[in-house]
Amino acid sequence: MVDRKDYVQGNKIGIDTVQELIKNNNTTGVITKIEDSKGDFGNYPKATVEVGGKEYTWNINQKSAKNLSDVYGYDDENWVGKKVWFTLCTGHNNKPMVEAKTVREEEHSENTSKQ
Repeated sequence: MVDRKDYVQGNKIGIDTVQELIKNNNTTGVITKIEDSKGDFGNYPKATVEVGGKEYTWNINQKSAKNLSDVYGYDDENWVGKKVWFTLCTGHNNKPMVEAKTVREEEHSENTSKQ
């Protein structure tokens, strides 16, 4: 029998992935690349993030982009190389959504030590 979990879930940061990262106490990652991606409602930033030695694709939502820009500015080139902490929050219609926050070393040292 072959485990197809990685195939089914893919390598995208989404609700299921973040729930798994939380379960494994490994929610801190590093943004390694950002590019523009086209969607139905315009362009949005898409990042490559390394978490626990594995690369993920992350479609950065507006809430996470605001968190990053509040600390690192609006130029997303300044976000590359920065650590982010993934969590879940309540979004529109009380549905869960992924939120990334900037990492302050003293608050998440247990997660960053695994990087």
